[in-house]
Amino acid sequence: MLKFFKLFGAVGVLLILGAVCFGIWLKNANLTAAKLKVIRATGYPLALVNGHPVFMDDLLLRLAVAQKMQNAWPPSAAAAQIETAAYNQLVDEEKIRQIAAKNNVTISQGEIEKAYQKASAQPDFSALLAQNRISPADFKNSILRPELLLADLQIWFNSQQELNPKVYALAASLEERLKSGEDMANMARDYTEDGGKPTGGDLGFINSEAVLLELKEPVAALKTGEIKILPSRLGLHILKQEGQNGSLLHLRQIFLKITGFDSWLAEQKQNFKIWQLINTVP
Repeated sequence: MLKFFKLFGAVGVLLILGAVCFGIWLKNANLTAAKLKVIRATGYPLALVNGHPVFMDDLLLRLAVAQKMQNAWPPSAAAAQIETAAYNQLVDEEKIRQIAAKNNVTISQGEIEKAYQKASAQPDFSALLAQNRISPADFKNSILRPELLLADLQIWFNSQQELNPKVYALAASLEERLKSGEDMANMARDYTEDGGKPTGGDLGFINSEAVLLELKEPVAALKTGEIKILPSRLGLHILKQEGQNGSLLHLRQIFLKITGFDSWLAEQKQNFKIWQLINTVP
């Protein structure tokens, strides 16, 4: 029995040493085709961000998109810079994903599809993808998904009264004045922080499809004469529906900027522990 435990212990030590050597080989040697094959077969992570994996396949996808957009792979020095930038971007996106998840902010496939449909409706969109040899799947996963998550996190931040007390206090006071009968056009000339001062915040007749995605449903639900305070990725919108012509809504707005998201996000990103497990740049 004692010999068995000694043998078992020796095997365990060998396995640990083998794993350590394997990790050192992945971390320190150049990224060869053989190593890449092993990495993809084993699912070995490229890096750990607070213990959460970032995978090589995601980096390879980013590099493939970058290569297609370059039309030809640049010299080795520039290629190394691209690889480093792509790696740093993936790590940063994983940080944002974890910060978003902590605050119950997630992205559904439905949101991605809606955003893709809106983007694909733009003139020359398909030609632009074809020109840069980017597939719809690559566009959705490498471009839309991280952009939407960051936008949704900013929408969440802008919707938090405790994180933006001054702006919300001002919005509440303006709403009360509007409901007491003050003229919104005059108030917009005094308070709106977009380009609507000359028109008194008059947005004209617009289709709800034309507004930001996060405002689409609440704007479509506005009744004539109704006033609502709505957060978006840009700030706070005090909106009044002044009339309707078919599917077109006559809207007036007082827009209030919300600042501080970038500094808040930078603070949230501090103290993340990053372990790069594979060296991708010679």
